[in-house]
Amino acid sequence: MVGLEYTNARIRGMKSFLIKENELKVALELKSTADFAIWLDNTPYKSGMEGKSISDIEAALFRDWVKTHEQILRIVPSKLGDFFRARISGYEAGALKFLINSKSGGSGNVEAYAVFFSRRLKPLVKRLLEAESIEAMVDVLEGTDYGKHLKKWLDEGKELTTELDRHHFRSLWSVTVKLPNKYRSATKMLVGKEIDLLNIMNILRVKAQHSDVEDPLIPVFYRLRKALARECLNAADVKGAVSLLGTSTYGRIVEEAAQKYDQTKSLFHFEQAVRKYLMQMYRRALYDVFTPGVALGYMKLKEAEITNLKSIAFGLENGIPKSGIEEMMIS
Repeated sequence: MVGLEYTNARIRGMKSFLIKENELKVALELKSTADFAIWLDNTPYKSGMEGKSISDIEAALFRDWVKTHEQILRIVPSKLGDFFRARISGYEAGALKFLINSKSGGSGNVEAYAVFFSRRLKPLVKRLLEAESIEAMVDVLEGTDYGKHLKKWLDEGKELTTELDRHHFRSLWSVTVKLPNKYRSATKMLVGKEIDLLNIMNILRVKAQHSDVEDPLIPVFYRLRKALARECLNAADVKGAVSLLGTSTYGRIVEEAAQKYDQTKSLFHFEQAVRKYLMQMYRRALYDVFTPGVALGYMKLKEAEITNLKSIAFGLENGIPKSGIEEMMIS
């Protein structure tokens, strides 16, 4: 039977293959996407490369991420299998969100995201990509778990991407609270704080965009009180919501970012502060050897690495200066 000792030992080995900070600095000095593709040939992502375009790069990064998911599921104890499958299913939900946005005029390499689809959805990829509208896409998904929910939300006039997030994190939380006692508390803290911060960002987006989304909140509350979250939704603007959040566990995070927001009116500063907090939290979890924190911490580091590599490729493709690319990266 696989135990956490085995899992943690394997994770330490996998962690050694992450790209070092000094190597990323070399990539930031490159002049083109083609140069970056050549640079990737000297990294663990080499095996997934099928060309040198930005689409090829993105697809290679995503394929590697899926292989990492598969490896994680092979090495975690069986008692944690349902939890990690629920965690990883969030990337499938994210791919569906990206696909939905593309039907509404969004841009991006939609086909690359299809790699995150599980076996039950892979046979539908071609039809999903060819669907000319969100309604047609939902019809293709008829008979799947997603299809049932999406059809209901569509009929009710709800924002599908918001509902996918709500559904995923509600499901993840239901699995988290059923973990064995020795794993439950530490894992609830990691997942709970992440959901709290996602809810805070959802509140701030609604206030910044003056959105009329009926209910943007994930129906899980850890250290962020439900009553406070509802009160923030009723605030007049971002400043009002931040003022209310100042009394919460996360007050310092939002208040520091708010100073920059006042100057630029960009939510990027809040997003950056949240990403930084989560990275620090998951880095600490890497040392919590008696819980799933080691595997979860590694997954967050790997996700950050892929996000940073995507940011570099995007920046080089679009002529963004080095300083601008660095701002997009997760540290």
